[in-house]
Amino acid sequence: MSFIHTVPAVAMAAIAISVPAAAGDADPVVDVGPGVTMPEAMGSAAATHGPLYDAIRAADLRLFHVSFDLCDPDALATMVTDDLEFFHDRNGVVATSGAQFIRDFRDHCRKQKAGTDFLSRRELIPGSLRVYPLGPNRAFEMGSHRFFKLTPGAPDQLTETALFAHVWAKVDGSWRLERVISYDHKDAPKPMPR
Repeated sequence: MSFIHTVPAVAMAAIAISVPAAAGDADPVVDVGPGVTMPEAMGSAAATHGPLYDAIRAADLRLFHVSFDLCDPDALATMVTDDLEFFHDRNGVVATSGAQFIRDFRDHCRKQKAGTDFLSRRELIPGSLRVYPLGPNRAFEMGSHRFFKLTPGAPDQLTETALFAHVWAKVDGSWRLERVISYDHKDAPKPMPR
């Protein structure tokens, strides 16, 4: 399995995650977007729309664009917290700090450039994304996605599907990935021989 499949495939089953307090957590009003505060976003039970959903969906799309399309460790480093933790159903504990995560990701990008690891893409499964507030400075995101192997001159090949969850922390006005759980990975069926 390619390291890139463990980097973005994140998820959480119905378990508790310990999220440390961040500076400013006591502030009951946090800006989550232009003219909208967290209490306003929290007022809606809907997890599929609204300013918080839009902000986290945008962070998610940027995270996977930076990881898959650009393979840019420096840009990715600006999107994770120093105390990032990453858990994976097939690989166990993947990272216990942002620095470790970025170091491993940088190695993966080198392998891709050298041609020893394949390029891939991630596809968020439409309608699967849910976002919930976790106090004034955090958000919980969950959903499902597919991963494809990219080979020049060939159709994209589905490799696996998985469930994911992120805990995002608002740090200096930006949403950063803080906790990751990736689970329920299922390999794609093998093509039938012709």
